Amino acid sequence: MACANTFFSFQSLTCMTKGIPPPEVRWRGGQESDSEVLEVESGGEFVCQAENEHGREERTVKVQTVR
Repeated sequence: MACANTFFSFQSLTCMTKGIPPPEVRWRGGQESDSEVLEVESGGEFVCQAENEHGREERTVKVQTVR
């Protein structure tokens, strides 16, 4: 599992996963989503969680807004 973002443009975060069966993906934090892409409106700490019948993985991404 990997979390990626666009450098200097934190408009969305993407949680890329692989697994058999394909894992279900959820974002938690200041905003929540049940898809691989989270639209970020402000800074904060976001957790991508991927889960299937074989287990669960989580990754935390910290976003800091700079004006």
